[in-house]
Amino acid sequence: MGQPLEHGLRTARLARRLAQAMNLSEDEQVTVYYTGLLHFAGCTAESEIDARFFGDEMTSRPRMLTVAQGSRLELMATAMRTAHQGSPPLARAAMMARTTGSSTRCGTCTNDGTATACPVSCAARRSRRRAG
Repeated sequence: MGQPLEHGLRTARLARRLAQAMNLSEDEQVTVYYTGLLHFAGCTAESEIDARFFGDEMTSRPRMLTVAQGSRLELMATAMRTAHQGSPPLARAAMMARTTGSSTRCGTCTNDGTATACPVSCAARRSRRRAG
């Protein structure tokens, strides 16, 4: 899911401070800093997909992170409550289904070529395949 613009910079600065506290060499500190900057470089690659799925991925992100390591049922239930808030339940489900239906291979890529590893999307596709 998308990250606020300053997230990568904050991560890089905190990583550099940790590297300094560990007394790493200047070269190692620079490597740690740039690794911190690159850590979330792909987070914006899927923002458009997340925005279609959730309606507002920045608002949905905190709720989804609370269940990211939970069961698939918990993940799906939270996604259903979180996505497209303010829309009727059937409209929410339809918008989510349209987004998950655009993927050509579970967890690999979408029709537009961007990577997706959304477990909610994968679980929804598997459920549809079994039902169909």
